[in-house]
This record gives sequence, C-alpha cells and structure tokens, in this order.
Amino acid sequence: MLSPPKGGGDAMTTFQALTLMISFTTMIIALIAVVVAILNAKNSPPVRQNG
Repeated sequence: MLSPPKGGGDAMTTFQALTLMISFTTMIIALIAVVVAILNAKNSPPVRQNG
C-alpha cells in the first residue's frame, strides 16, 4: 500500500474515492454485461443470418 504524501491528505482521499468509484462502476458494468449475455443466450430464437 502506498502511504499518502505529507500535506496531500485531501487530494489522496479524493483520488482514493475516485479510484474506488471507478472500480465499483466497472464491476457493475461487467456484471450487467454478463447477465445480459446469459439472458440473450437463453432467450434468443434460432439465429438467422441476414443478408
């Protein structure tokens, strides 16, 4: 773990919050993508190629 630089406590806290929010959002997006892919695989009719 990196120790916060002296005198940069507020900036480090903001950076940590931003990193946490980004990683949390990325995890949710990945989870939604997996769920959508599973639902599409289950509910999709036989695939027909257009063209």
